[in-house]
Amino acid sequence: AVENGVARAPVKVPARTASMEAAQAAALGITESGHSHICTWPDCGKGFVSRWALERHMHNHQAAEAEAEDADSFVERRLRERLKSVEVALDKTRERLAHSQRQEEQAEAEL
Repeated sequence: AVENGVARAPVKVPARTASMEAAQAAALGITESGHSHICTWPDCGKGFVSRWALERHMHNHQAAEAEAEDADSFVERRLRERLKSVEVALDKTRERLAHSQRQEEQAEAEL
């Protein structure tokens, strides 16, 4: 072939092989099953054909995480409420004890 007045030898292009296609797919991040959208959540790695499906899947992870956080905050809130009621009961007990001690002191002083 002559290009710009210079003779060039034809370039041989190798036929595409399965290994070449697999290498190209791997470079593009496409799995054997054709899933190019992979979940990056720790210990998940599920693959999806569409970005939309991956986003929907990620919402499941986020909802589960939020639910776990809500459960923790529920437990913490209940513990704080319980602690407050115990503190109120303890204060009342201290007041009764102080009142009883004052009554005993007055009774002893009258004798």
